[in-house]
Amino acid sequence: LAAALEAAERRRIVERIELGALAEADAVALLPRGTDPARAHRLCVMSGGNPFYLEQLARAGGGAPSATDGPAPDDVTLPAAVIAALSVELDALPSSVRTLLEAGALVGEPFELDLAIVVAEQAGVAALDALDVLLARDLVRPTDVPRRLRFRHPILRRAVYESSPLGWRLAAHARAAAALEARRAPATA
Repeated sequence: LAAALEAAERRRIVERIELGALAEADAVALLPRGTDPARAHRLCVMSGGNPFYLEQLARAGGGAPSATDGPAPDDVTLPAAVIAALSVELDALPSSVRTLLEAGALVGEPFELDLAIVVAEQAGVAALDALDVLLARDLVRPTDVPRRLRFRHPILRRAVYESSPLGWRLAAHARAAAALEARRAPATA
């Protein structure tokens, strides 16, 4: 499909339009009338301007104002429709690629590639091949800092983290702690 669209674009049969995130005012217009402004703002930030995430979070009751200033999606249950949509994408990943993605989700946002490689217990070349797949599928994106990456969306990161097997996750946290201790990272890290 991608090749056919590219060929059609070269022949000027189609025009590619890259969609970006909705502006907050446009996102708020999609919410039910009378939505509390604080909740609307929180939903807009949590959804990252993605209309599907916005709609699903609003339906699931997400975005209720909290005592914290930041709109952290960690205190909201991800709607089943969001999990199902992301599962289709994630389940298609080869095992080694999925493991590196899970390690990245575990070590932070944004995450250091080298720490994720240690947590994933992968050799350098295999991990870099896995990284290329993650970048090609737009699951992670580079940042301005070399060897530091971020997830396409915070909800994606959370879905990856929550879908990783609990036993693996516990062992991975121990590997991450050991790697950070070896680096003499501060306790907050």
